[in-house]
Amino acid sequence: MYINIMYTFTFYDIEYLLIIAVFAVLLICSLSKRTVALQGEFTIDINMSQAMKGMACVMILMGHWGQRRFVTEQPLGVSWAIQHFLATIALVWFMFFSGYGLSLKTMKDNENIIFIWLRRIKKVYLPLLFCCIICTIGYAFLPSVYSLDEFEQLWVSKDIYYLHHLSLDSLNNIWPHMLGWKDWYVLCIIIFYSLFYLSLLLERYTRFNQTTYLFILMCLYYVWAFYYFGRPEGHFFRYCWIFFVSHVIAKWKTYRNKWVPLLMSFMLCTTLLMESKIMLFGSFMAISLLLGGAIINRHFVVKGQSIMLLGGMSYFFYLLHARICYTLIVYAGINSVIAWLLLTWIMSYIIWKLYNKLVLFL
Repeated sequence: MYINIMYTFTFYDIEYLLIIAVFAVLLICSLSKRTVALQGEFTIDINMSQAMKGMACVMILMGHWGQRRFVTEQPLGVSWAIQHFLATIALVWFMFFSGYGLSLKTMKDNENIIFIWLRRIKKVYLPLLFCCIICTIGYAFLPSVYSLDEFEQLWVSKDIYYLHHLSLDSLNNIWPHMLGWKDWYVLCIIIFYSLFYLSLLLERYTRFNQTTYLFILMCLYYVWAFYYFGRPEGHFFRYCWIFFVSHVIAKWKTYRNKWVPLLMSFMLCTTLLMESKIMLFGSFMAISLLLGGAIINRHFVVKGQSIMLLGGMSYFFYLLHARICYTLIVYAGINSVIAWLLLTWIMSYIIWKLYNKLVLFL
């Protein structure tokens, strides 16, 4: 029996392909040939990681567009692939670079681990708090033209409704969002960072190495998160494996017996077998593209200003793209992923610069 799947090429597909083409050209044009190739099994320098984080935040935006705009399942095609794979690829990249960059840093014996941990947590949480407060203030100036159900259907923050219908229950809904408590990605990063520094602290006062402790802590966290959050909120536990693997890759040269971390990584990665086929394939593509980035990085260095700028403000791009920028295009009646991308780029740049000036002032 043959199944005939009719696929209609939509305006969204054209926008998606145009965005992909533009960023592919930006990346290619930003590459500069190295005089001496980098050595090592796997190396991604700070420039390449920043460029890939910039592309990752755009990929998340594109994936979220499909999530918000397509009520029914799409036939196989550009929109279907963007909606199902891009956000997964981007999140794997973000988790990888978080663990990879952290593990590459060397720490002196006299450094205070707790102080460094607190500084790292502040670096993650304060931008979130800053963006959430600004977004909440912005919500207060937007008219409450939709009902609660309509806000939910449109994927627009219900805080706009609550701010115009203040009560004790409304405040109970607003303040967690204003403090950033509902952001699962930032919460996961804070948890992973905390487990990382705890493993470092345990290494300092015992005879076992950090990787062993981090592996044990990640396994304990996975089991707890799996049973506490459940499969519907699997994003809380499914990305701990890539954080750990990135740590192993960053520390690879320091191990005499490389089978031990390899076995640990394999054991933790088997948790992916509990995920859907789409999640598995998306993770496989993310890892393949990371390897491709490392191969390119061995012979080329990224120097493009545009893509590096986006990478530098990628965290603010992520924090603002859905919170306020999507809300603004819905209110404006704009039905374009490119418009959403451009608005997010502009607002992220402004808020990023404003935050940096505020931090320097304080």
